[in-house]
Parts: sequence; C-alpha cells; structure tokens
Amino acid sequence: MNPGLPLTEPEGLHDRQRVPAALLILLELVALGWQSQLWAFSAIAAVITLSAVLLPNLRPRVSFDLQIRLGIGLVLLIYLWHRFLPPEFSYNRNFLGTSPVACSSARCLIALQVLQLAVRRTPDRLPALFCGMGVAAMVFAFDVTARPSERAGVQALAVGFVFLSGLFFAASRRPAPNDSGTSLGRRLAILILLAVTGSTAWGASALLQER
Repeated sequence: MNPGLPLTEPEGLHDRQRVPAALLILLELVALGWQSQLWAFSAIAAVITLSAVLLPNLRPRVSFDLQIRLGIGLVLLIYLWHRFLPPEFSYNRNFLGTSPVACSSARCLIALQVLQLAVRRTPDRLPALFCGMGVAAMVFAFDVTARPSERAGVQALAVGFVFLSGLFFAASRRPAPNDSGTSLGRRLAILILLAVTGSTAWGASALLQER
C-alpha cells in the first residue's frame, strides 16, 4: 500500500468485524434451524461462514455492482426454491399462516449476510445494515408459536443477538489517529449498554411469549 495515499478505511477493520459477524450469522442459523427445522440450509450457510472466517485469503474480490447482482440472484434462487419445491417443514409444529413466507425471507436475509462476509470489496468493511438484516432474519425465524418450554431458549437467543450486535458495532468503530482503544471508561460504557439492552431483550421476549 502506498503510504502517500489517504486511507479510506482503517487497516484490519474487516478482520475485527469478521468474528462477531460470523457469530451473528451462526446464531441466526441456530434460531432458523431450531424453530423451522431448516437444518440443510443452516448447515450449508454455516460451512460457508466458517470458511470465510478461517480461510480469509480464499474470499474472492468482487465489485460493488457484482455483489448487488449476486445478492439479487440469491434472492431469486431462494424464491424459486420456495415457489416450486415442496415445503421442508411440517405444519404440526404450531406454525403460523405466514410462516412459509417468513422462513424464505429469513433465508434470503441470512444468505445476503453470508455473501457480504464471504467476498472482498473496496473498501473491505461490513456495513451497519449487516445487523439490520440480522434483526429482520431473527424476527422471521421466530414467526412461530413457541412452546412454553422453549421460552428460555428464545430469550437466550435474543440476548445473545443483542450482545453480538454490540460487539459487531464496537469492532466497526473507526479509531481516531491517536486513540489507543484502551480507555477503561469506554469499555465500562459498552458493558453497561450491553447489560441494559440485554436485560431489555430478555424482558421483551418474555412478554411476547406470554402474549
């Protein structure tokens, strides 16, 4: 890299984002596989996600336009899969009327997240929208009537998603030129924020399950 050129993104930013982003995807895949029994899709997506983390040099470099086209192609492929193939889950598991569409929507969103993680681009960083797609995927994944015995699991996944989202945004922070990143006050503030949002997510998911 030419030292005379200004850096548009801090070096290693994608490396810091990659682990929390992969953990977010894996958590979403657990939620989708557990609630919708879509284990085949979850397994394939998990293998690609882990490969992107463990073998980063194998990630192909693509342009922004090509990434958009690949994303549209993934969405169309999953839509055709949902439209022409028989459902992969049974309807005796308290599914709602919107569950088939919700499951396909969750798969589309997770596939787009995996695509963003698995390719290189310029600048090589994940957008904040990455977590937004994860939130929508979690909502669609839980478009079922969960059993009372599953409430603790649902709450744990909700809290885990909040914590991993906080780690992702912390890893996405652009450090100042003279910032060592070791401020005790900043770390305490992040821990307090995660504790508050985590407890809120736990309570909110409990109220939703009760209703």
